Amino acid sequence: MQNPFMDKFMRVVKKEMDRYGCDVTIIRDISSESDYDPVTSTTPQIIKEYPCRGILFDLTLQSNGDGYKHNTLVSQGDKQLFIQPPEDDGWYQDNEVTTIIPNKDSIKIGDKLYKVITFKQINPSTQDSVLFECYVRE
Repeated sequence: MQNPFMDKFMRVVKKEMDRYGCDVTIIRDISSESDYDPVTSTTPQIIKEYPCRGILFDLTLQSNGDGYKHNTLVSQGDKQLFIQPPEDDGWYQDNEVTTIIPNKDSIKIGDKLYKVITFKQINPSTQDSVLFECYVRE
């Protein structure tokens, strides 16, 4: 049984994503070593795309004007991205995205491709994530 609080929370997230968000695509490389072609000595790249909605924010460095701060994950130009997890429609998506893999998955927004640096689930009910929070780099 779904928690009534979570229903309300998910409705708020959906409403704000519809209002202020943009189209976002999670790009995952699902290639495996078993697809290796010994004739060409290559493994074909197999890409799976998951369309969803997201809101992108600029990050500010708290380093008094430095473009890069040593031993931190945040660099100049990085952005914070909140993603509404894609819904499993039962037909076209064979599995729901429950996590994003930093340094492996990519995010496409418009014609720009971003590398995922960090990932965090916002999951108040410990069941389904309501939002994904990522730091992304172009």
